[in-house]
Amino acid sequence: MRTHGALFPRSHESLADVLTTYLAEAGRLAWQWGEVDCFLFAADWIERAYGIDPAAEYRGAYDTARAARRIMTANGGIVAFCNEQMARIGWSATTVPNTGAVGLVCVAYREWRERMIMLPVGA
Repeated sequence: MRTHGALFPRSHESLADVLTTYLAEAGRLAWQWGEVDCFLFAADWIERAYGIDPAAEYRGAYDTARAARRIMTANGGIVAFCNEQMARIGWSATTVPNTGAVGLVCVAYREWRERMIMLPVGA
């Protein structure tokens, strides 16, 4: 995902420096559904860098994997859900990501009944 120019970094530091600091800080946090998870990791980065929170309405709405899945399923699945949240802040898919871009990548996970199961993972 990338911006369409509607959002600009909120810090006078370079985006790369802000990202480096964010990753170092986030790397020290313990995983916890609804607090420190893959969805909120990306949302926290966007909030830190651009001052807008794409996850605001979902903070405090779940604290287990099952509850997170329910939210994603109710919103069309993880890919549709993430696309919608990014569209709300003016971001769209790109084939040319740059520093600080947020991504959802589907990777082959395993074969099941002669089909590959695709698993979305954050990046």
